[in-house]
Amino acid sequence: MERLAIIAFLLLIVQGILTYFQISDYRKRISVLSKVGKIGIGTKKGFLRAGCITILACDNQGRIIRGEKLEGITIFERFKEIKGIEGLTLQELKIMYPEEKEGQKRKRQKSAMLQAIEGLEKKLRSQVSP
Repeated sequence: MERLAIIAFLLLIVQGILTYFQISDYRKRISVLSKVGKIGIGTKKGFLRAGCITILACDNQGRIIRGEKLEGITIFERFKEIKGIEGLTLQELKIMYPEEKEGQKRKRQKSAMLQAIEGLEKKLRSQVSP
């Protein structure tokens, strides 16, 4: 019994260390992308399924400069570039993620993407409004 408690404690420590690395990767990605342009962040949590975090960077006209996403259920996941969205406007990107029923994975990606787009739209509107 004591051996099992020690193993569980060690696994908890390893998980904490790996979570620290994932959080520092998240902060690093935000720092890098915020230097490129305005950023919008969208998240969709998955309880026992994969969650998704999307970070988009755009210029002052609402054109996507770069996008990255982290998707998965393990602490080993890292951010990956979203290919094919550079140069699109926020409106064009919204059209790429229509409101229709899809698989669960696609639904999580879409939800996180739309949140990031909405965040960027708010930032751009507040920039224009006095």
